[in-house]
Amino acid sequence: MARRQRAAQVRPDQSFKGRQFTAEVILWAVRWYLMFPVSYRDLELMLADRGVNVDHTTIYRWIQAYAPEIDKRIPAKRFFRKALGQPHTVNPRTITVDKNPAYPCAVAEMKEDGELWRFARLRQCKFLNNMVEQDHRCVKRLVRPGLGFGGLHTARRTLAGYEAMAMIRKGQVRGIGKRDMRAQASFIAELFQVAA
Repeated sequence: MARRQRAAQVRPDQSFKGRQFTAEVILWAVRWYLMFPVSYRDLELMLADRGVNVDHTTIYRWIQAYAPEIDKRIPAKRFFRKALGQPHTVNPRTITVDKNPAYPCAVAEMKEDGELWRFARLRQCKFLNNMVEQDHRCVKRLVRPGLGFGGLHTARRTLAGYEAMAMIRKGQVRGIGKRDMRAQASFIAELFQVAA
């Protein structure tokens, strides 16, 4: 079993297999689309300015493929570690979060590891954590240049990427500063086992 896990860790990421462009170019485009208010066509022009000719529909496909992957590869425990690291949140009795299904798993794992008080109660209610939910205001700023979403599937995949990049941008990933763009790029590259 351990041998299989080690072999899986050494094996290069196959996420970019068959793509016409390098993983570095794809991840650069995905990161910038998810971090800044640009449209697919704006990003197409930005890439063309750097000598990479790619159509805006290809960039759209990249976002749909890799935005949810970034979200999947960033554990939800990072958010809790940062929140629990604040001096006023030591051993909370109740943790109120939205209905994200990753939270119960993260809380259970943190209780097992001793990172969270074992009697802490997780309360999932979408209306009780309005202060946390206000954080989604920046999503509107990012969606506006792209003129919205074409459908629910597109929205779900893109929003997952927006949220993951927001976590990174706000410094909720251990060891990566809010303004350290190089560290952020390296972190994303490491998620996909690509050299930054």
